[in-house]
Amino acid sequence: MAKKKTGVPFKDIEDVIKNEFRDEELVTWHNIDVVVKKRMSLEDMSTLVSQVAEACFDENGDYHPEFKEFLYRLGVVTFCTDISLPKSSSKQFSVLCFGDLFEVIERGMDDEFLLDLRWAISEKIDYKIKMSVEAINKRMIEMFNNIDGIVESLNGINSVISDQDLKNFIDTISSDKFELDEAAVAEAIVNLRK
Repeated sequence: MAKKKTGVPFKDIEDVIKNEFRDEELVTWHNIDVVVKKRMSLEDMSTLVSQVAEACFDENGDYHPEFKEFLYRLGVVTFCTDISLPKSSSKQFSVLCFGDLFEVIERGMDDEFLLDLRWAISEKIDYKIKMSVEAINKRMIEMFNNIDGIVESLNGINSVISDQDLKNFIDTISSDKFELDEAAVAEAIVNLRK
């Protein structure tokens, strides 16, 4: 009878990863030691990707690519270092985008992970833009369908009401003497049929 193949136990793989690949790196920036996680968990990565992608769009849905790099850096420092950032976004921007602190942090991280993170953020932003375009297209189609219905309704009016009657009705409700309320509109319609 043939031996049953059992495969490599996961514990063996896990032990190699723990011994060969450190989770954290200690980097030094101007004589300041910073603990840097080499990569983040899938849950943290997903949260960061969503936060960056969402924050690149304002309440009107306009895309602001100028926020992307800053938000990426802010997320990496927040999730992957022991640095306490100031609350002020202008101070955060200065710390993360001027000087070489962030570059030192990145050198302590896994290059492939950082490439994957940047790719995921770009993909999420592209997806949001695509969904926005599709939503606009859908609204445009609905609007055109509504316009078609209005045009058909107006075409039907011509068979019941003459062009002159319609003009007289519009003139009546457009005059300064006409007060727009239900009774006045009803009276104008009755007068139109006389």
